[in-house]
Amino acid sequence: MALPVYNLEPEYAVLADMPLEAPAGEDGRLNVEEALDALREEIAPKLLALAKVVRTLEAEADLLEEHARSLNARANGRRRRVDFLKRWMKSQMESAGVDKAKDAFVTVWLQASPPSVEVLEEASVPPEFKRVTLKLPLSLVPPGLLGLVQTCDVDKATIAELIKQTGELPAGIDLRQGAKHIRIR
Repeated sequence: MALPVYNLEPEYAVLADMPLEAPAGEDGRLNVEEALDALREEIAPKLLALAKVVRTLEAEADLLEEHARSLNARANGRRRRVDFLKRWMKSQMESAGVDKAKDAFVTVWLQASPPSVEVLEEASVPPEFKRVTLKLPLSLVPPGLLGLVQTCDVDKATIAELIKQTGELPAGIDLRQGAKHIRIR
């Protein structure tokens, strides 16, 4: 896909799309190093021709990178539009009291989000539900290392699993029912 930046001689133009490290002889194709060795030309014209190949490849790489940035910007715009439309649909469904809409091709419904663990009072949360930078339960950190702990946070995933299994809430924790979100199938 070499861009026509320069009028490259055919023996140099093929270098743009040739594999760098293809094993020679297996499929009859040369790799770049073998193709360069096969060029029987004085060093100066060879270097100038290769400089044109390099400039052509740089221009192509720049164009491809710009195209990738453009595609990413378009994709991000589409994601923002999806978020807006879903928020609007959710709002309309809630205000109209509609929980589900369906036809032969798509189904749209409001679904309750899973409950989330909220820390009310971190100091009263038992140490087995706290994690330090070492990612160990605080109760397992040796007393000599307690002064070295930089961060300490509550392990909400472990608490959520405990609530699923036993239904009990540890001290300092509350369970909040998540808001509804829209689903499309």
